[in-house]
Amino acid sequence: EVMPIPPYLLARSLSECCMETLDALQQLTDLPTFMTILQELISHQSPVVCQRAIIILGQRLEALKNSEDIDGSFDSQKNLFLDLNVSLRETVNENLPVFLNADMDTSEQSKISSSGLVQSSLMCIDVLARHLGASFEWST
Repeated sequence: EVMPIPPYLLARSLSECCMETLDALQQLTDLPTFMTILQELISHQSPVVCQRAIIILGQRLEALKNSEDIDGSFDSQKNLFLDLNVSLRETVNENLPVFLNADMDTSEQSKISSSGLVQSSLMCIDVLARHLGASFEWST
C-alpha cells in the first residue's frame, strides 16, 4: 500500500535537504564564490531563504574572524565584503518598515520573519565593520 505524502511535508523535507546541502557546500567553496552565491540568496524573494543565507554568512564570518589568516582574507577580499555590506543594508532597509510599522497590513509571521532578517543582517554588518575597520590597509 502506498501512503500519500502531503505536499507541504514534501516541500519542507526538500527545503531542509537543500539548506543542509548549502551548509556543506559553503564549507567547500572559496571566499569569492561563496560571497557571490550569498549575495544572490540574500536578495531572494523568500524570507526563509534569505534568513538561512544570512545565518550561513554569519557562521562563515565568525569562522573567518577566528582563523589565523584574518587580516589577509579581509584585506584581499575587501571589495567583496563591501559589496556584501551593500546587500545586507538593502535587506535591512527592505524589512525594517514591515517590522516597525504597526499600521501596515502584514501578518504577525511576516513581522517576525522581517525582524529576524533585520537582526541577522545587522549582526553580519557589525562583524564586517569591526574587521574591515580594524584592517591596517583600510585606506588603500
